[in-house]
Amino acid sequence: MLPINYNLFAGTVRYHHASGCQSLDADAPPVDPDSVVVLGSAGKFITAVAALQLVDRGLINLDDPVAPILPELARIPVIVASDSAGATPEASGADLGAPTFILRPPRSQITLRQLLTHSAGVPAQDDPHPLLQAWRNSPEATASRPPADAPVIVRMFSEPLVFDPGCGWRYGACIHWLTLLVARLSGAPRFVDAIRTNVFEPLGMQSSTYDITTRSDLSARLMQMVNRTAASDGNQGVLEPADDLPLGLVTSVSDLTKILSDLVSPTPRLLSLASADIFAAPAFAPSSDALRDLQNSPEDYPAYAGISKSPLPLTAPRPPVNFSPGGLVVDFSGVPEAGDDARLPKSGIPHGAVTWDGMANVVWAARRGTTGHPGMATIFATQVLPVHDPVTVDITSKFMHDAWNTYCPKPGAD
Repeated sequence: MLPINYNLFAGTVRYHHASGCQSLDADAPPVDPDSVVVLGSAGKFITAVAALQLVDRGLINLDDPVAPILPELARIPVIVASDSAGATPEASGADLGAPTFILRPPRSQITLRQLLTHSAGVPAQDDPHPLLQAWRNSPEATASRPPADAPVIVRMFSEPLVFDPGCGWRYGACIHWLTLLVARLSGAPRFVDAIRTNVFEPLGMQSSTYDITTRSDLSARLMQMVNRTAASDGNQGVLEPADDLPLGLVTSVSDLTKILSDLVSPTPRLLSLASADIFAAPAFAPSSDALRDLQNSPEDYPAYAGISKSPLPLTAPRPPVNFSPGGLVVDFSGVPEAGDDARLPKSGIPHGAVTWDGMANVVWAARRGTTGHPGMATIFATQVLPVHDPVTVDITSKFMHDAWNTYCPKPGAD
């Protein structure tokens, strides 16, 4: 099973290629642009779009506290090491040699902008932070468990904040809390209803759903997810059916082109021009704690930035990235003499583009139009595990590099 590649300018597909089959079955049909894929984290930007629509409607501002809409989130404390807060060694979490911690109120309120940019302190459900691991085994964790009738987002993602809002960056469950905010503030019965009404239907995205069990027509076009087994002899390994995994948002590649095309359009339909710019604009100031944490966390975005997944040595140059509501922003503004046409070394994704990927190696990158460059987006879709599978990364990076340099060349390039 091989990928579907797409390259598009605002409203015009300039290149597409599909190869491989829908599944590993011998009689599987070939993939095509209407094949359906699980987006995983590559689809989180759609939640950001829905949140920015609320800003456009005047229902909330980017720097408004979200406490009135998400009071459950506002009540969550910050976890800190006891020695950093002046607590005694007898503080919580001291059993079995675990790090000691205390819980205290956040020093500021979480804002919509912070949720959109993973700078609110909200951890992931399985975050390996040592203080969270100690907290999970403590009486405090049991005592603070949300009631059984609380919304599922509240029950799943109510662990302590790992830093005060706005004082860092950590890829976690911010987007999950945003789904609850979108549902409550939009007036829709459920988050998925808000997305269908305000995103899918306006763009004619008829092959997109958060519940494929209700869409037999899409199930028939769903690409099989496969896992590449490791090979010790230097070969590519073997593709095998993957275990059943939660699906979440599924969409056809054709539908994905519709929303990315709209986001890079000079006249977007889903967002105002101001919000479309905010979607892709770097959010963190050069000297901010959030940018420092982001640039020191390459394990969350190594493949397409062309950097190592291992933590960077202190003396290594920081990767030229920032973050926006849409995802990772390629940002060379802090690199002397890089220029506005600088590109990531491996993928060729240019300065000003926003990008993200998902578990099964679905990758997209988009740049709104600038002087001399029309808006452009690229998509690479496959369903191969594990995330950042080296073989798939090499293929993806080659496609991205060639697409951006062919259809959005540097000035003066042949």
